[in-house]
Amino acid sequence: MTDPSPCFERLFADLVPPEPPGLFAGEAPDPPAAQGERRLREALLLFAEGCYDRSAEVLEGAAALVPADPRAAALAAAREALATGRLQPGIERCLELLENRPDLPDLYAVVGVLLLKAKQRAQARDAFRMGLQLEPAHPGLHACMAGMGARRAPVLPFLPRSHPANRWCGRMRAWLRAGRHAPPGP
Repeated sequence: MTDPSPCFERLFADLVPPEPPGLFAGEAPDPPAAQGERRLREALLLFAEGCYDRSAEVLEGAAALVPADPRAAALAAAREALATGRLQPGIERCLELLENRPDLPDLYAVVGVLLLKAKQRAQARDAFRMGLQLEPAHPGLHACMAGMGARRAPVLPFLPRSHPANRWCGRMRAWLRAGRHAPPGP
C-alpha cells in the first residue's frame, strides 16, 4: 500500500504560495525604521567586535533607512578615522556626538574602540565602563572589555606595579607558571 501524503504535500505546495522568509502567518513586514535600527545595531556590534569592513557595508545599507542618527554619524567618523589613520579627529567627532547624546551606550563603544586604537587604554576603559553603566547587558561593550584583557594584581600589592621588586617577582611568577628551564635574569 502506498502512502498518499507525498502527493498531498505536492498538491498543497502547488496551491499555497510559500511565505517570504522571516515572516510568520499574518505578520506584516518590518517598517523601514525598524529595519534601519536593526541594521544599525548589527553594524555597531560588528564594529565593536573589530569587523570594520563588514560594519561599513552594513552601515551603508542602513544609512538611507536611519537618517541623522548620531550612532550612524559616529560609525562614519570612526570608519574615516580608521581608513585615513588619523584617529584624533574621529575621536573628537565622536566625543562631540557623545556630548549631545550621553544616553546612548553605542556611542561609548565607538569612541572606546577609537581610543584603544589610539593607544589610550585608560580612557577607552572609562568609556566602556560608562556605557555599561547605561546598559549593563550591552553585548558590544562586553566584547570590547573582554578584548582589552585584564592585568593580574601585582605580586607585592603594597608596592607600586613599576617597582623593581614587583617587576622581578612578576617575571619569576610567569617563569614558574610557564615551567621554563632557566630562570629569568634580574
